[in-house]
Amino acid sequence: MQNIPTPDTVQVSIGLWLLVLIVLLVPASDLFAQEGYVVADVNFSGNERLSSDQLKEQIAMHGTGGLLGLFSDEEDFLYSRDALEADVERLTRHYQRQGFLNVSLPEPKLQINHDDEQVKVTFIISEGQPVIVDTIILTLQSQSDTITDVDSTVHVDSLLQQVRSELKLSHGVRFRDDMAEQDRRALA
Repeated sequence: MQNIPTPDTVQVSIGLWLLVLIVLLVPASDLFAQEGYVVADVNFSGNERLSSDQLKEQIAMHGTGGLLGLFSDEEDFLYSRDALEADVERLTRHYQRQGFLNVSLPEPKLQINHDDEQVKVTFIISEGQPVIVDTIILTLQSQSDTITDVDSTVHVDSLLQQVRSELKLSHGVRFRDDMAEQDRRALA
């Protein structure tokens, strides 16, 4: 005997499909429903090695500051998906410049208050392991390819030792772009 749907089972099936569709679409609609809402607060989660204050300096988005925002001349920041994506990119680049090449920033968490037309944004950060300097190799380029004088060899070794002690990057230090650039300039 073949199962032939009755009108009651068809209505239940349609109702279930509509419920599933609504459940799937509501979170996606939150991504765009708050376009133009005021950013009430910006927070960070998972940032163990870089402070929230340091991270806030890297992004364009900022919160109204709660009660203190009432007395501020700073304009409200209006939420947009483009601004959020740009800030995720800024944070990723900042972390990478600080030696965290494998940083991951999944979709930020949004708390939306439709009544007040406000959004609270939390950037979720997985820093990963930083790149640690193991070895620095200095090569001396001279006019002649060989140094035959014993005193010259001793002088070169002490010069390299002095240079090595003044470098910002050294064995066991977390790699940072700005330190590498300072060392490059000092050696040039």
